[in-house]
Amino acid sequence: MINRKTISKCRVYDEKYRTWIKEPLMIYPGEPIVKQGHTIQWWTGVKAKGNIDLYEGDIVRTQSEPTMSSVFGSCIYTRGVVTWLREGFCICQSYVGGDELSNYVDCDLEIIGNIFDNPELLEDCAIAKKMREEGSN
Repeated sequence: MINRKTISKCRVYDEKYRTWIKEPLMIYPGEPIVKQGHTIQWWTGVKAKGNIDLYEGDIVRTQSEPTMSSVFGSCIYTRGVVTWLREGFCICQSYVGGDELSNYVDCDLEIIGNIFDNPELLEDCAIAKKMREEGSN
């Protein structure tokens, strides 16, 4: 199981200037995800479609049509946001809640945006909307 104490890769968003930080930022295990106006998004340890790193805060699309493999798995929903929930990474989906990222291992996860650059993709996701509102206060 991936946990924040073992993750060494992250990306950082500067909330004041609304841009991604390219320079290194010193981060220590157990620190909060918001540090001096910067939001830290941890790598999940998973690669999405196209061999792209999947980070906390990414908005993903799973299979749009249920198949036999997805009927028995978690791939029947189409969109969610990667979130740290219940001591692990989850995909939170509108009206469904959060389900562990490991349940999507057989899904073809495609990154379609992230919570900062594409907030319009979350308008129908109640969980992500609440998280966004709490983060802006």
